Amino acid sequence: MKPLRHLIILASILSASVSIALDKPAADTTTTAPKSAETPMPGVDTARQIRSMPACKATVEEHHSCYSIFRKADGNRFSIGSPAASHEVVKFLETLKTGQTYQFPDVFYKYQQKK
Repeated sequence: MKPLRHLIILASILSASVSIALDKPAADTTTTAPKSAETPMPGVDTARQIRSMPACKATVEEHHSCYSIFRKADGNRFSIGSPAASHEVVKFLETLKTGQTYQFPDVFYKYQQKK
């Protein structure tokens, strides 16, 4: 009889745990991440993509080893380069100065003419 009594106690404990878990509200799965984290920043990696960019003025905000971040007059940001960028694109980015505003894609055409 004792094993049956222990089994009933164990079953009661388990059922109580399950019912408590079922009574709890579900975890909040909504995200509060900013919209910019949801949408990747537009970017270009190749010389062909730079040449086909729509004309715009943009200021260099950040330089990194293989890419740079730019901000257009309308406040939108974009990047040029990546770890997969060609040597030509990386060398072009090295000629640009942080804080300086450039006209794209004209500045790239001028860079290519100087090479």
